Amino acid sequence: MFARQVDPHTYHRPARLRAIECYGPTVMSSVLPSVADKPRYVAAMFGRIAPRYDLMNTLMTGGQDSRWRRIVADSLVLGDQAQVLDVGTGTGKLAQAVRRAKPRARVTGVDFTLPMLRQAPSDLLFAGADALKLPFADGQFDAVVSGFVMRNLADVPAGLAEQARVLRPGGQLVIMETTPGPPNLLRPLFRLYFRRIVPLLGQLIAGDESAYTYLPESTLAFLEPDRLAAVLREAGLRRRTGAAAGPWQRGGHLGAQGCGLAVSRQLSGDGC
Repeated sequence: MFARQVDPHTYHRPARLRAIECYGPTVMSSVLPSVADKPRYVAAMFGRIAPRYDLMNTLMTGGQDSRWRRIVADSLVLGDQAQVLDVGTGTGKLAQAVRRAKPRARVTGVDFTLPMLRQAPSDLLFAGADALKLPFADGQFDAVVSGFVMRNLADVPAGLAEQARVLRPGGQLVIMETTPGPPNLLRPLFRLYFRRIVPLLGQLIAGDESAYTYLPESTLAFLEPDRLAAVLREAGLRRRTGAAAGPWQRGGHLGAQGCGLAVSRQLSGDGC
């Protein structure tokens, strides 16, 4: 985990960053779509696996995905009637976790894959929307959260800039994502699990081996934690003073209120 904050008096919307930044330094797998094809590919893939998506997440993570969502929800520091946006809400699991942890907050979920939204609870506030073009005003939300979304964006820096745009000054940005970790003795085991076991589970449980080949490969090709932190800084976000781990914030001097969190699960076995 790591945390950052930014100055509302000096914050300026960042210039558009290069889409190539959405991939890490490793050689890209042939199963990954091009940047241009990625939105269409991702929407179609999640549409196919929507009915078994939550079950597969639980199986792939050994049930840890629920704990990670609780970490994200519990990290939020919100007042009464706070507005929270869940980007790429999918089936609404993260939005539900936030509502349970912060019952006075008003949580809205957005996703561009309608079959995923159809799996969400009927009492969840949601809308069909593109994470790169959020249909909300500047500074509308007190917090923006996302879970397993960023590595699926065609343009990660643009997606982060858009999330920062809809945050109020001092608002909280919380990201839950899987990232490649540094090389160590466990990394080959994680690669074996992701490249052999996960696709097999995807075929047996979800009936879609190709989707569960893409998902682990997208983790292996994603930004490593330090590079993701650099992109967050370029989006106008800074680590909270004195915090080794935790939230990121838009706006605020180093002592300003508000925070944001990035929960990063590394393939090395390190992480929060």
